[in-house]
Amino acid sequence: MERQCCNNLKMALTADGERKFYIKITLLVFLVWLILFEAVGWYAVDLPTYDITSFLDKQIPLIPQFIWPYLLCYLFPFLPLLVVKDWHRFNLTLLSVIIANLSAFILYFIFPVAFPRPELGQSLSERLLAFLYKVDFHPGANKLPSSM
Repeated sequence: MERQCCNNLKMALTADGERKFYIKITLLVFLVWLILFEAVGWYAVDLPTYDITSFLDKQIPLIPQFIWPYLLCYLFPFLPLLVVKDWHRFNLTLLSVIIANLSAFILYFIFPVAFPRPELGQSLSERLLAFLYKVDFHPGANKLPSSM
């Protein structure tokens, strides 16, 4: 019985140690992503851009409240850390995210996209969206695909 208890404690400590390790790895990957995203943006901001706004795009209204779920996407890479039990799958997921983002960065150089931005009002959501527009690269090259 005592041996079973020690084994369970050892497994819990090992699992906790693994989780801490993967939190550090995820933070490191996020930091590297942020640095690369900024570097690509600063370089690509001077590239000639394409406006691929279609008739259909013009028919879809801007809903400023969608800025909130959009911003939650920046937390998405950390959510698996709360529930993952199979770290091999986590490694595959993290590798997939890295490959997807590297592909997006390459596309930013090959096909830089910019589009006109609508006028915004003074609601909290619109002010937050205006802030995001302000800190984003203009005219921009990192609009398609959205990598995060």
